Amino acid sequence: MKNNVISIFILLLFTPLFLFAQKVNLQESDIVLISEAFHLQKELGHQVWVNWVEQNVPLLYKKGKFKYLFFHTDLPKGYKKLKNDKYKYTIFFKKTKDTLDYSAMFPVNNIPTVVVSSPKKDDNKSEWVLKTAHEMFHIFQSNQITDELKRKHDFRDGLYKNTNELNFPYIYFNKERLAIEKLEAEKVYDAIMKDSLNENYINIYRRRFADIYFIQKLLIKDSLQIKYKSHMEWNEGVARYVEQQLAMLASNDNIYTPTIEYQEFYPNDVFTKISQRYQRQSSISPIRFVGEGVVGNVMFYYMGMGKAFLLDKIKPDWKKYYFTATLDEQIIGKEQFLSCKNYLRYNNSNKSNQNSMEKVPSEREIIIQTLSSVDSLLRIDNGNFWNHQIYGPILFINPTTREFIANENNSSNEFVKSTNVYLDTLPNNINIANTALNWEDKRWTMVMLPLPTDRASRNNLVIHELFHRIQPEIGFENLQEFSNGHLDTYEGRLLLKLELQALTKALCANNDSLKTLHITNALTFRINRQSNEDRKKAENSLELNEGLAEYTAIMLSGRNEKEMKSHFINSIVNFYENPTFVRSFAYQTIPLYGYLLSLQKNNWHKEISQETNLTDLFVNSFAIDTITNKSFKQIAEQNDYDYQNIVAKEKVRENERLAKIDSYKTKFLKEPTLKLMFENMNISFDPRNIMPLENIGTVYPNIRVTDNFGILTVEDGALLSSDWSNIIVSEPTEISESIVKGKGWTLELKKDWKVEKEKGKYKLKKK
Repeated sequence: MKNNVISIFILLLFTPLFLFAQKVNLQESDIVLISEAFHLQKELGHQVWVNWVEQNVPLLYKKGKFKYLFFHTDLPKGYKKLKNDKYKYTIFFKKTKDTLDYSAMFPVNNIPTVVVSSPKKDDNKSEWVLKTAHEMFHIFQSNQITDELKRKHDFRDGLYKNTNELNFPYIYFNKERLAIEKLEAEKVYDAIMKDSLNENYINIYRRRFADIYFIQKLLIKDSLQIKYKSHMEWNEGVARYVEQQLAMLASNDNIYTPTIEYQEFYPNDVFTKISQRYQRQSSISPIRFVGEGVVGNVMFYYMGMGKAFLLDKIKPDWKKYYFTATLDEQIIGKEQFLSCKNYLRYNNSNKSNQNSMEKVPSEREIIIQTLSSVDSLLRIDNGNFWNHQIYGPILFINPTTREFIANENNSSNEFVKSTNVYLDTLPNNINIANTALNWEDKRWTMVMLPLPTDRASRNNLVIHELFHRIQPEIGFENLQEFSNGHLDTYEGRLLLKLELQALTKALCANNDSLKTLHITNALTFRINRQSNEDRKKAENSLELNEGLAEYTAIMLSGRNEKEMKSHFINSIVNFYENPTFVRSFAYQTIPLYGYLLSLQKNNWHKEISQETNLTDLFVNSFAIDTITNKSFKQIAEQNDYDYQNIVAKEKVRENERLAKIDSYKTKFLKEPTLKLMFENMNISFDPRNIMPLENIGTVYPNIRVTDNFGILTVEDGALLSSDWSNIIVSEPTEISESIVKGKGWTLELKKDWKVEKEKGKYKLKKK
């Protein structure tokens, strides 16, 4: 009995110590997990980053009520050595009250340390390993960064002196800031989605990012906020990029083999199972929504990763300069970046010295400069381009106030003269648009303000509209436009984009045979798109009208050969962003074909009339044989026309288009509506966003109609019939003798007209 009592006493005495040892000791599964992170970095780190060699970095592992330190060279107070002969590492532990989960890098006793919590039961262990490697890269960053880059990224000053990456008060939800960040993200996404970027595209993107950076500097006047954004993209964004690269390598069995212990403990968490999540497309998709759905500091992760992918394409050796230059510096290029910085420095220094600040031209001064520039260019031409003088009366009009500046007076001399120009206000019954119109006994060119920012674009716009003014006099008087609804379909848009890709390649070709190949392919795509006479006739109708106007404007805009090519490429990039191509395609096709043809036959355009079919003209002029037994896909992929990217985007858009068609059919054909029949209609609209509704008509999101009944202004969609005989808007919600309103539209009625309801529909009738 005595012996039993002693045994129980000894058991009670040592049980707490035994339980404590069991509780504090890490399980073998934890050691295997941590070992796998070090193993992955050792095997793959140098493949992602050349000089990221094997390193046993300090690591703090949190589990339950304890935290464990590995490879720390300056042990903080309170840590004790964990005694267990089975461990392959020397480990120190300490009790903690911290219950937060971590996956981070921050100083422990002033030494940068990876701090990670143990994964939860259902967590994928491969993801945990990759996130730990992500934090290991942060250690690499902190050890390699130069003083030069530290100065560029030092956001801890003034009000932000005591802040860090986690608590810095970045102003995330400012609308203007979100807008410019969304624009930057769209350009990054667009660039990295392209299969390849030629030198011209790269230069265009560099200039675009320089413009965006410049706007950010002007918009975000707090330089420390700019530095914080730049640092976070460089730090967290590139670490996310590294994590993605490691994941793709690790998921390839031919490249990476996990440790045997890891495979035994976690057979269901192999790296191949998470490869889909880390696929490049899956990784970069959220970039599209930065500034919209993706907000907060996660924006920096995606933007920085996107910029790293972009640098892979435009500057393959960018990692050599990573620790001395910001991502923006490398993307924009040293010369353009310094130019941007110098301009900003000049601008800011002159703000404090108003006497020496360069005067910003007023709108009137820009108009006068444009008139002078266009007049000079057309005097040099002296009517040779079309055997007719192009310059004439011009109205530059403010669409909000309807006030205009003209280059000459009306026939009654009623405009107010002011120095070299004339001022007045356009009557309310005249629609405002970039167009030509007959008014006050003259044929005018109307140009909406504001004008483009650069001189060549201003010249281009004004000369385009001046061409429309002289169209009747040079043989293009009775041009009838037909619907190009097929260019809003998947196949129509695909073949148009492929045609433009081929023309761009022809533009940049360095020999005649290559140029001929690409022109042949372009016309092959074109002829197949114009699969019947109706489509061919419809496209030709718009190309004779808008295409020739734009070709004339570009050729007379004052651009040299290099600027011309740059303009074409930039214009196509911008064109792809239009919601629809049905009325804007001709601004791209005819100028490109025309320019290429002008290199071998300068005055080709003088031989055409309104009866000419331009497709036939180009096939004959280039002496092209477009018969081929190859598919569109074969032609596109063999010639690097960005086929896969175009197909992916157009499939998404086609699904969205079909859904919109269903919505519009319900709105305009099934629900109560108001129909307005035309008698003497005049309309103005935005040609970039209209949407054909099968053979029923076309939906115009924004349109203004004047007719005998009054003025209709639409801001939320109207259906214009295919024969242009009527227009339909949604159900009226307010009806009076002079004003009728509905959701997104207003009708100003003349006194002899009224709106009545008949059989569930509304109609406009004369009293």
